[in-house]
Amino acid sequence: MDINANLNGETAEKIIFLQKKKALDVEDVLKNAVDVYYEQEINKHKSTYEIFAESGLIACFEGDSNLSKDAEKYLRDSIDEGLTDS
Repeated sequence: MDINANLNGETAEKIIFLQKKKALDVEDVLKNAVDVYYEQEINKHKSTYEIFAESGLIACFEGDSNLSKDAEKYLRDSIDEGLTDS
């Protein structure tokens, strides 16, 4: 698709900055910008659970099922063990 757009000076400066910073041509800068904007819109309607589930962060390790609930206890126990080991 060919696109012809008139951009204000501020937007043009941002594109030039990104071109130089990332060593990309205008087409790639715009493509990446559309990809980011698209993902934001798609993810806008997803719950936090859905986003984390898709990322693979949920159930990605084994451990106590109450880890988040008992995190302070585990931290205190670890500190106490470290102090008694020295």
